Amino acid sequence: MNRRTPLAALALPATKSSSSEPPTSAVRDSSRTKVSWEDEPSLSLKERIAGTPPDGLVKGWLVHSIVENAKRHGVELVAPRRYFGFKDYPVAEYLALLAQAAVRVDPLRPPADTLRKLGRAVYPSFAGSIMGKVILAALPTGHDGARTGLTWITRVYKMTSNHAVARFTEHSEHTSVIHLENVWSFPDTYHVGIFEGAAQGFGGDVIVRVERKSLSAADLTFTWVDS
Repeated sequence: MNRRTPLAALALPATKSSSSEPPTSAVRDSSRTKVSWEDEPSLSLKERIAGTPPDGLVKGWLVHSIVENAKRHGVELVAPRRYFGFKDYPVAEYLALLAQAAVRVDPLRPPADTLRKLGRAVYPSFAGSIMGKVILAALPTGHDGARTGLTWITRVYKMTSNHAVARFTEHSEHTSVIHLENVWSFPDTYHVGIFEGAAQGFGGDVIVRVERKSLSAADLTFTWVDS
């Protein structure tokens, strides 16, 4: 069984990043910018970590992508170690780094908005990798490519985690639903961004409706918009 890294070992005061992009939903109360990312109430980090499987693991490239994404916004996250591609790491470390990025990448932005923004960058990073290029080359583009791609991405969850579950259902030609279960890494924000980035990367124009079920579950409904 993996020992969980104490949150205190990762603590660092929040600092404003170099990002100049305006908030997407609301300006965060400036009086809350000094709240530690560990204690940011909207993230429920301690409750999430307490709810994760004790032996929950994720692949290193997922964790590494958070560190690199934060760097692109001018923020050096404090991590307990280096992360390598396909090695397994405790999901608690993954959650802690996501929470840290959510607060530090843009302290004036609501953490939920920042997580969704960061999630959108996951697909481009994957698409630029050697494995991503090989897989994506076989998929169509546009609406059909986006639908096929989202189906494929749900299968990737089995390859990148030993506990998260993602299911794809298609209600009609223009409506698809991603069901996320036991996904503790902010399924209603960060993972929404991941699927949004993938759909856009395939050339599909979508509208997303999010239904949060719990801290670890959400249904994401994608409506495809014809150009």
